Amino acid sequence: MELLLLFLSQLPPEPDTLVTVPARDLVDIIYAIAAGCVALTFFGVLFLMGNAFLLARNAARAMEEVQQKFTADAGIASLRQAAANAEAISATLRKEVAGLSVSVTHLSERLQQASDRMEERIEDFNALLEVVQGEAEDAFVDGASTARGVRAGLGSLASRQKKEVREGRPSSVEEGES
Repeated sequence: MELLLLFLSQLPPEPDTLVTVPARDLVDIIYAIAAGCVALTFFGVLFLMGNAFLLARNAARAMEEVQQKFTADAGIASLRQAAANAEAISATLRKEVAGLSVSVTHLSERLQQASDRMEERIEDFNALLEVVQGEAEDAFVDGASTARGVRAGLGSLASRQKKEVREGRPSSVEEGES
């Protein structure tokens, strides 16, 4: 009997049972397609993010291994020591260059002072030369004026003698000679 009940329960429903199927219009179809696209996009992004995290994890492990190998290498320790030495030399050079810069600045200031003193002396010498030139010009003018006066006096005497000779009188110069 159990078999019979089992068989009857698996029989298709009687034709008097009504089954309703909702009508599908265009909006429902578009909505279903959009929901499917969103679901596929979500699963695609989830898959890509999972893959990216796995790749990042593997890269981090590889970097740790390289770092461990790098720090254990004796050549790297030697390079670190050489870098420390180069840094010390660089610091010493910077200190020396700073001292040299101070010396050059001091020397430059002293040269500027010497240059200023030379300019003052040159200005004083130029003033002296102007005074000497003025005095020389005055002396030359005085000498020329005296020479002109002497020449004019001699010319006057000469013309006077000629006049006295024409008149027949003895010249006063000849009188002084006798």
